[in-house]
Amino acid sequence: MNPGNNTQTVQAYHAAYLNGYNDGSFRPNATMTRGEALALLVRLYDGLNDSSVLSYAGYANFADVNANTWTRGYIGYAQYKGYLSVLPLSSGYFQPNKPITRAEFMALLCSFNHVNVTNTSVVPVYTDVASNHWAIKYINYSASMGWMRGYGDGTCGPDNSVTRAQVCALTNRISGRVTDTSRAYYSVTFYDVPATFWAFYDIAEASNSHNVTGYSGSQEIWG
Repeated sequence: MNPGNNTQTVQAYHAAYLNGYNDGSFRPNATMTRGEALALLVRLYDGLNDSSVLSYAGYANFADVNANTWTRGYIGYAQYKGYLSVLPLSSGYFQPNKPITRAEFMALLCSFNHVNVTNTSVVPVYTDVASNHWAIKYINYSASMGWMRGYGDGTCGPDNSVTRAQVCALTNRISGRVTDTSRAYYSVTFYDVPATFWAFYDIAEASNSHNVTGYSGSQEIWG
């Protein structure tokens, strides 16, 4: 660490964990689906990609996850690893195209981070999450870690959906990934995410694989 300029030299690789669509869009304000969320988490935490999860497709034993479901390998991998045990899944169905809720995403974050919430308090942190809510411990743990941020009125909207942009910002914050905003050019950009968009840099971080050669303060320096 150089105390003069607060710059730290490191060597790290951050793989992209969220892709855009074939038409060149990112659709930042579209709701994130359950299948997309699993793909994101598997890529980010376990380092797998579309090719390396194919061998796990057979573990996706859900009636609504067929061979044409692009997230089938990710769902199968998550099922194989036990990550899905935190979700209240309908019998025999995963609903991969259903928007993921804030509560579901918090539960999966705990699962992928191997957090044991057994001893977490069930005293409600938010006014709209009762002590018997299925995700109360995941939500309370997430709140204690600063993962979950409420709406400022004492609520957190556990059943509300989240957008793709919101998930990028949330995931980057949790994983400590802070984009190099000094770059004038990113190799992957999207026509519907202008530089003025509030989550532009979070989306750049999520969608561009890059080497991190250091940090300036908390911000990454990309190689």
